[in-house]
Amino acid sequence: MTAIADSKHRVTLRQAKPGDRFDVKILEEGKYVLTRLEPVKPQTSSVRLVKRHGYTVGVLDHPIDPEALRQALARIFHTPMETPTPRRVRARGLQARITAPVGRVPSRGARGCEISGLADFP
Repeated sequence: MTAIADSKHRVTLRQAKPGDRFDVKILEEGKYVLTRLEPVKPQTSSVRLVKRHGYTVGVLDHPIDPEALRQALARIFHTPMETPTPRRVRARGLQARITAPVGRVPSRGARGCEISGLADFP
């Protein structure tokens, strides 16, 4: 059988069915071996809804692979999950204190010398 690659480097196999997976081994330049792989059977999982600390959470019957979860979230959000985002704090008491107040406006009844602490000068 002769197969011809198109402009997008695709080769069509007439005996292959849609969704078939193949392992490709390159023996040497110009020699390839295709081996059909068994189809992957999807694993069904059951989720129980449980109340924990006032929240409803789903509990699986098997453990979650953390690396697979990280890759799935990276595909969804299109960002690498290895880099932590900078922490931003909006609460007034948790922000870093500024040593010198900037932009303070004197009250309307105060004179300039009272604000600066130079009350002795006229």
